[in-house]
Amino acid sequence: MTRRTFIGTSAAFSALSYSRVGGANDRLGFGFIGVGHEHSRGTGLLEKCCLPDPRVEPIAVCDVYRPYRERAAQIIEHERHRRPAVYEDFRELLARKDIDAVVIATPDHWHALMTIMACRAGKDVYVEKPVSHSMNEIPVMVEAMRKYNRIVQVGAQGSSNESFQNAAAIVKSGLLGHIHKVETWIYWLLGLETQPATSEGLNWDMWLGPAPYHDFEPGRCRFSFRLFDDYAGGMTTDWMPHLMGFVLDAMGQKWPETVTAVGTRQVYAKDNRDAPDSISVTYQFPGYICTFENAPQQFQGRRKRNHGIELTGENGTLTLSRNEYETIINTDKTLTHITVNDRQIPLNGGGDRKETEKHMSNFIDCVLSREQSAGSLDEHRATTLAHLANIAYRSRQSVFVHQETGTISPAWLHKHLGREYRAPWKLEL
Repeated sequence: MTRRTFIGTSAAFSALSYSRVGGANDRLGFGFIGVGHEHSRGTGLLEKCCLPDPRVEPIAVCDVYRPYRERAAQIIEHERHRRPAVYEDFRELLARKDIDAVVIATPDHWHALMTIMACRAGKDVYVEKPVSHSMNEIPVMVEAMRKYNRIVQVGAQGSSNESFQNAAAIVKSGLLGHIHKVETWIYWLLGLETQPATSEGLNWDMWLGPAPYHDFEPGRCRFSFRLFDDYAGGMTTDWMPHLMGFVLDAMGQKWPETVTAVGTRQVYAKDNRDAPDSISVTYQFPGYICTFENAPQQFQGRRKRNHGIELTGENGTLTLSRNEYETIINTDKTLTHITVNDRQIPLNGGGDRKETEKHMSNFIDCVLSREQSAGSLDEHRATTLAHLANIAYRSRQSVFVHQETGTISPAWLHKHLGREYRAPWKLEL
């Protein structure tokens, strides 16, 4: 795969952008693609983040499942007293001139194509993590963002989480000394969905889109689509972007030198999922080892958290989740705060319950200002690390990563970088 240089740049504030976002009261026309069921990310972003923001004008909703799109339209009509346009085909939504930005919360296999097409249509994009279904989609997405001068924010809410930011500042301060080990984990049992039981009201061919054809199965829909290689990458691509995004920021390194992974199906050995229910990944970075583990327990031993990150240094440890962080310093157990850039940072703190709302608010700010957003598409490396883990797992091969270019070897692994789209869909600018 030919990789491009990924250097973060702010999108240009073009005359077209000015005419679109400089209107009365700075209200932005939003379209929502993949609104999902009542507990889905798409509905959550609509209800909790966008409808409460007076700068957002919800113009249209789109979902390939009729009950989902009708439910979303009713929510908007109830809150804003105006019914939005309702679409089954996202291309009709993108064709509207009154939509400035779109929120994409579809299954992973649609993220790249919809983002590229939205950029081409002149829309700014909030796309849920992981950035893409495969590695070879990412450079094309980045090129589309730059070619069409768009703001593209990824739903990596940790970049807007105050607790994550405080913990990263503690690590960067050097308080822990040399960090030689980083552990990340998610312990979660995930079975196959049983709803919708039939494809009635569902455009299954459009749901599949660029993915290979497969007859409808309820387990391939809703949340458990993540367990099938055709649409996602298991809990690795679902959770690693959240955890490794913090690690990459705090540790300040670009690429690991090698990636290895082992996994198995134990609890769910009898269903037809592709993803393992237990996987262990090891990244050898220059100067430290980092691991990722997914296993079918809710809690395990000393960690007492079903997800988290632990950094072990010569002077102490820092453990964090999205709910809290805790620092233990071996050399001075009375220390409670550090000062960084004239700001006092507590060594222990609670979670940031408003990270998703803050993240979306930042996206809206940046659509208006044309400044680069938190969690920009340029910061795609956490998703890339998840893809590297799955390549190592599926190939049973250690993956070697070039420190400057990010290209991988041995060369025969390049067949795992991506796939041909199902016709008529194409990965193109």
